[in-house]
Amino acid sequence: MRAGELDQHVKVMRQEEAVSTSGSGATLETWVQVTRLRARVTPVSSRETFTNDQRFASATHSFRVRFRQINPEWRLEWRGEQFNILGSLPGGQRLSEFVDIVAVSSVATNPEY
Repeated sequence: MRAGELDQHVKVMRQEEAVSTSGSGATLETWVQVTRLRARVTPVSSRETFTNDQRFASATHSFRVRFRQINPEWRLEWRGEQFNILGSLPGGQRLSEFVDIVAVSSVATNPEY
């Protein structure tokens, strides 16, 4: 894989629990950055549905990065948008050259009538 093909920056995020600083003792779940990778991003599919006066839109992308272990519980952030990881597939001549991470973003909005 040539470095020039990896023309986008993607943040890899993991969820962590933290105790609230308000004194309530409540635990908060936040996403923290694990690392930042260079990737080739390819749109795979998109879809839009309407349910109970809400519009749901989702887009699936493939993120090709140099080979590394990816935890499916993590998520990716690209151009300020969050993508939940669906799975990853190793590739290349030795199956350790790169990994394609398939991830989906979804947004729910109220349509304007």
